[in-house]
Amino acid sequence: MSTKFVKSVRFISSPLLFVLIMAILLAAPPPALAGTPAYPGGSGTSGDPYHISTAADWTYLRSTTADWNKYFILTANINFSGATLTPVGTSSTKFTGNFDGNDKVLSNATIGTSSSSYSGLFGYIDTSGQVSDLGVETIQVTGNTNVGGLAGFSKGTITNCYTTGAVGATDAEMGGQIGGLAGRNEGTITDCYATGSVTITGDYVYNPSYIGGLVGLNEGGTVTGCYATGTVAAGSADVVGGLVGYGYNGTITNSYARGATTGGWGVGALVGRTYTNPVTNCYATGAVTGSSTIGGLVGNVYSSTFTASYWDTQTTGQSSSAAGTGLTTDDMTYTYAGTAYVDWNFTTIWGADTGNANGGYPYLRWQSIVSTAPEMDVKGNSVSITDGDTSPTTADHTDFGSADVTSGSVVRTFTIENTGDATLTLSGTPTIAGSDFSLTGTPSATVAASGNTTFSVTFNPSATGTRTGTVSIANDDSDENPYNFSIQGTGTGPEMDVKGNSVSITDGDSSPSTNDHTDFSTADVSSGSVIRTFTIENTGNATLTLTGTPTITGANFSLTGTPSATVSAGGNTTFSVTFNPSATGTRTGTVSIVNDDSDENPYNFSIQGIGTEPEMDVKGNSTSITDGDNAPSTVDHTDFGSADITSGTVVRTFTIENTGNATLTLSGTPTIAGSDFSLTGTPSATVAASGNTTFSVTFNPSATGTRTGTVSIVNDDSDENPYNFSIQGIGTQ
Repeated sequence: MSTKFVKSVRFISSPLLFVLIMAILLAAPPPALAGTPAYPGGSGTSGDPYHISTAADWTYLRSTTADWNKYFILTANINFSGATLTPVGTSSTKFTGNFDGNDKVLSNATIGTSSSSYSGLFGYIDTSGQVSDLGVETIQVTGNTNVGGLAGFSKGTITNCYTTGAVGATDAEMGGQIGGLAGRNEGTITDCYATGSVTITGDYVYNPSYIGGLVGLNEGGTVTGCYATGTVAAGSADVVGGLVGYGYNGTITNSYARGATTGGWGVGALVGRTYTNPVTNCYATGAVTGSSTIGGLVGNVYSSTFTASYWDTQTTGQSSSAAGTGLTTDDMTYTYAGTAYVDWNFTTIWGADTGNANGGYPYLRWQSIVSTAPEMDVKGNSVSITDGDTSPTTADHTDFGSADVTSGSVVRTFTIENTGDATLTLSGTPTIAGSDFSLTGTPSATVAASGNTTFSVTFNPSATGTRTGTVSIANDDSDENPYNFSIQGTGTGPEMDVKGNSVSITDGDSSPSTNDHTDFSTADVSSGSVIRTFTIENTGNATLTLTGTPTITGANFSLTGTPSATVSAGGNTTFSVTFNPSATGTRTGTVSIVNDDSDENPYNFSIQGIGTEPEMDVKGNSTSITDGDNAPSTVDHTDFGSADITSGTVVRTFTIENTGNATLTLSGTPTIAGSDFSLTGTPSATVAASGNTTFSVTFNPSATGTRTGTVSIVNDDSDENPYNFSIQGIGTQ
């Protein structure tokens, strides 16, 4: 193991993350063009491994199963920027290649779902597969069986690797096999560690589940020179250990666990249960909680030898164990009692913690000793905010809560603590990304060891809904520079929606429709009107205030029902508009509502309706007779021609047409003036739009010469009532 890779490893009391250098967007690479290599370098052989340097390279490796038997080298740190990854290696196509992490780090991603099996950065490493010198930071892994931060299932060799991300399982299946580094190990794990939490949740945890801080199930595998410090919270799951859940026909040597462990049956600070699985030169210190068969070092043992292995009776809270030796904290911490760590190799394997960097407990030599350095921690509301945190919460004030978009703001003060033993230096002021957030209080440029400084961020939302941002603090903490975390807040305010006929009308709508009642349809210009009621809804989360009453433009429309001045969140109010057309045809107007919705003020939409009325025309001999015509003509039959006074008559039939767009109504029958003329055929009382009816007039002269008369038809055509015209004929003998 290179000194460079382990130089920045801190002990359990203050574990460090590795430097996050490159933030590259994760995107699937395009298909390789002919003659173009899929990786930036290498040929996939042991002497010339494929190079992996970007998220795109990793994505290509994940999607190219044919390469899973090749050699790879990680040539740069990769920050996946919160992307969701799928494992390399599956139960059907296992990883049999060699992946050299080259002392580099893969970070900031999520893997798996609650139903995933073989979930991990590598899902399944087969017997010939090897992974070495790799750091896996803040990669959160989820699944329900064979789940691990680095490997879901490994039959191969894992050397000099570590994980810091949380591992979780929901409704873990029988033999869930969940571990901080590897879910199930049937191979070799050497000089590795895991610091992330391992958590089991759900209503249906099948047992035994085999949950461990480093390895869930070590079946025939070897675990050597490893440690785990993360909390193992397994709920009611059985067979749970701080380092290994179940040791079955394998070995555990020169390893330790320091995280708290919780489970059901078979819970131990180091191992939950062993079956013909020797444990040599190991110790455990984390608190142990379980429902039954629990122990300070191991919960249950079958045919397994424990040699020179110890647990802290005080910190574990357990006075007994199925195997091992229980000692007090004083005995197990430096300067170590004579009965502790008998025959342990403190020259090349273990180191005595003289400086209390590991709480006084022995550390593994490969961990190295970190030189004096600053250690940055940021807190909100006295709660630590993890570097790289992307899940804002109100608990640590990264979730600012709510503020009104028009008048509200929220200020949060964050504390930068230096928990290291050298001065922490900040480069400039914190950078705030997100237009709704601003820096309103700056921290000191330097923070002494064990000291702190504060800065403030103001949330002033520009719109409703969730508003997001990030805080980035450049500093000289070697593995947390820059120190980044996400922030969010909720902009509150009224949200106005107007509906007609229960259909939303978009603000600015200029296309009236009968669906939303912005098209009022038809109304008679002489006697008709149409009333439409509109509903103002407040779908926002603050009271909506209307300024005055809605303004109606368009002479044919008027406001006839007013809304309330305020509308509570989730509430509504109504107003009515009456359409009373002054002329036929399409009549238009607009509605404008002044309010305090920040992006819909005023709320405007167009309205329209059609003015309708009948239009009467009378024809004789298919020729129109103008209303008021006083010049009878034989062409339109208003001149009846001649008839003998003793024996002759002339009958003329006239047609009443309705060329308008509303029903024409006649009041009574046509009136005929002139004693020589009489009505001898009556029209219908109503005439539909575009329809017609007829009536007849008979000329029977009583004397010779020109005889005259008039026809008058009372109707509801607004400008031709009554409809009058003159008639005449000549009496002969």
